Amino acid sequence: MTAANYVAFATDSYYLQLLAHSVLLATVVTTATLLCAFPLALFLARVGLRWRPFFYALTVAPLLVSSVVRTYGWMALLGDQGPANDVLLAAGLVRAPVRLVNSYVGVAIGLVEILMPYMTLALVAGFGRLDPAYEEAAASLGAGPWTRLRRVVLPLAWPGITLGCLLCFVLAMSSFITPKLL
Repeated sequence: MTAANYVAFATDSYYLQLLAHSVLLATVVTTATLLCAFPLALFLARVGLRWRPFFYALTVAPLLVSSVVRTYGWMALLGDQGPANDVLLAAGLVRAPVRLVNSYVGVAIGLVEILMPYMTLALVAGFGRLDPAYEEAAASLGAGPWTRLRRVVLPLAWPGITLGCLLCFVLAMSSFITPKLL
């Protein structure tokens, strides 16, 4: 590979458009994964020692199934005749089946599900520094739940949030088979 190849890549609008779409998709997927995994990770960090192994096993269980198999499952669920469209039609939210497969939304849904265990485990690792006494102290000083979350939990969990977002962004950017199939 020569410098001319890099120049050709950097000056070709087709490749730049593909790169921009990939970055946008990875950003959307990372944000959605963080929003979905944060409550789960907080629950895992606070669950009692007796139930912790069970819930950790449930969290990592999707990793035991190939992402290709999970993607085919999403193709069936999101298809025109799939349960997702059946629910939307039965609820009266749409009049005709919505195209969820071969769409941006379908790819995002599939990638979020595939990346959830990675984000959850990274967040749980970040919650290791979260001592419940800090939240109790903030509550005793009059901080409400949202203030405690914003001023105590998030700053202490920031390393885990950063790790999870970086990991999910890189995996979403380099993902090929899920976007190809969905």
